[in-house]
Amino acid sequence: MKNIPDFILKSIANEPDYSKSFSRKISALAQSIRELTHLGVTHCESMDYCPAQYLEIYLNGQIDHPSKTEYIFEIRFYISSKADLFFVYINDKKGRIKNAFGKSHPISIDLLPEKTQNLIFRIKYFLIESGYQEVLYEFYDREAVGYLTQMDGLPANIFEALFAEIV
Repeated sequence: MKNIPDFILKSIANEPDYSKSFSRKISALAQSIRELTHLGVTHCESMDYCPAQYLEIYLNGQIDHPSKTEYIFEIRFYISSKADLFFVYINDKKGRIKNAFGKSHPISIDLLPEKTQNLIFRIKYFLIESGYQEVLYEFYDREAVGYLTQMDGLPANIFEALFAEIV
């Protein structure tokens, strides 16, 4: 496909890894991120309609922002079992920040307060140093040509093919 990196195209064709060793690897990442950030990190192991697991961090009232408006961000780091790839999925739980489609998730990191961006960058760099490659936000809803969703057999986007059909 035009303008989609080869590493993404090749990974889409891989089979998911539903093994316990994959879960242990993601659990170890969660522990390392807890130590790095000193925040609560939840590891979601469910892989129903998901070729990935995710690590979730809630930021509630920990954001310094000039508007003094309280933000609640749910930040998920999806880790694909098809390849060493991750995607940062950000949800503004208060619905104040919208993506290009007028929805509060997933939103681009560029729309977040600086303190939140810095935290996400720290985690992203840790994942990259650990051997993972990021699938950028710009590829979220691009079509994964030739790949269908498990749930309903419809054409899948890149996020669905590599990370999750249900968020």
